[in-house]
Amino acid sequence: MKLNRIIFDFDHTLVELGPHVDWRRAIEEIENIYLDEGVPAKVVAQSKGVGFKLMRTVYDYMLETLPSDRTKEIQGRVFNALESYELLGAERATPLDDTKSTLSWLRTNDTPCAIVTSNGTAAVGRTLECLGIGEYFNGVFGRDPTCRLKPYPDQNRACLNSLGWRAGETLLVGDSPDDIQSAKPLSIFAVGVVSGRAKMDQLLGAGADRVIQNLSELPTVIQNTQPISTNKK
Repeated sequence: MKLNRIIFDFDHTLVELGPHVDWRRAIEEIENIYLDEGVPAKVVAQSKGVGFKLMRTVYDYMLETLPSDRTKEIQGRVFNALESYELLGAERATPLDDTKSTLSWLRTNDTPCAIVTSNGTAAVGRTLECLGIGEYFNGVFGRDPTCRLKPYPDQNRACLNSLGWRAGETLLVGDSPDDIQSAKPLSIFAVGVVSGRAKMDQLLGAGADRVIQNLSELPTVIQNTQPISTNKK
């Protein structure tokens, strides 16, 4: 058995989408939606101005205090609002250095790839289409009101189950500690890439099995790494 399935994070790992999103306005709208839906201001204030952390914090609160269907309804409204901003930036997104060449190498070596991301699925799809790299991926697993966001493992588990992949054969590549931490409960081999805000020591501290400087180093990691022994899916 070898590592022959790849889960990629999206923004700052494969492409630069975030710099083209009006995060200030998006977060203001998200905060207003939560307040409008009755989430206490003190809960919203815990992560004020920090988009993904805000959505995780409020989602955890709602799971504890609201019926599941109501929680998913509110979170779905928030996700849709954010995606409208992401879609505006999708056509201006750019691939990171070595993204296309690495994806080409993976396809040549019969290595299926998927994307698991805190971005919206439609925005990711639009970006992939604009960059002409959608054909490299077997699936895109973006924000979903039924799943907790990273660092929880929910989205990775959904990816594995949907595609029929085994965790022990899968390698995850991401630029943030949240990406790395989302892999650990499932015993997915985690590779940090220093292409976002996190530094090498932060990625290693989150539990990365390897850290690379850019995607051009990924083929060497795949060729020289033994899979993690696990029965988890």
